[in-house]
Amino acid sequence: MMLTVNNIEKSFFGSGKLQLAVIDKISFTVKSGKITAIFGPNGCGKTTLLKIIAGLISSDKGSIELNNKSSEKNKIGFVFQNYSSSLFPWWKVWENIGLNLKIKGILSVDIKRQVENLLVKTGIALPLENYPYVLSGGQQQLCAILRELINSPALLLLDEPFASLDYHNRILFEEKFLQLIHPQNIPTIIISHDVEESIYLADEVIVVSARPASILKKVKITLPRPRKNFMRISKEFTNLRNEILKHVAVK
Repeated sequence: MMLTVNNIEKSFFGSGKLQLAVIDKISFTVKSGKITAIFGPNGCGKTTLLKIIAGLISSDKGSIELNNKSSEKNKIGFVFQNYSSSLFPWWKVWENIGLNLKIKGILSVDIKRQVENLLVKTGIALPLENYPYVLSGGQQQLCAILRELINSPALLLLDEPFASLDYHNRILFEEKFLQLIHPQNIPTIIISHDVEESIYLADEVIVVSARPASILKKVKITLPRPRKNFMRISKEFTNLRNEILKHVAVK
């Protein structure tokens, strides 16, 4: 599997007929089993780009291909930034995770079994009989991610998945996320404005400018996998961080 983003441009109409350029000629690829982080300032157009890749909005120019087909012809998992509001509070955890299976008409007993099997496969522990509102923010985020993974997507997109967590829990659930995503072997894109998160999670960090977003630099992340938290204080991690921030400062 491979995602190809080719020369994407996007503008919106502002007041009157004034056009507001949001994305300017962005191109990159993400191979199967690889994680790409798109790192840049708030409001630069990162989420708009993710929605274009997902097929939720159209681009003005350029193309998106996944496995040599348009993205609309593939199953795409999208985890929104406001993940807690996407969970149904009147459904139990296993029912929320199994939403996409329910839409397909799969029986509840089979949905629950598939959810249990997914948790065993990924090594993630969640109280499946509880309701989402009693879970921590990190557990709710895991539910949102598992809900997309159980549908076997061809591509996974995440919009600032851990932005609402405090530093300690963000580190904890970044590690759990890698534990979840590694066996899936699907191309994954993460939107982030946190440089450490981008380096720790990704195989490549795409540094984008302020609006209109254009690519300033593509930085390959050479840290070995599996990633471990002690890597965050290594010289290699620091050098990667400095390389990324150097290009942010250029703009």
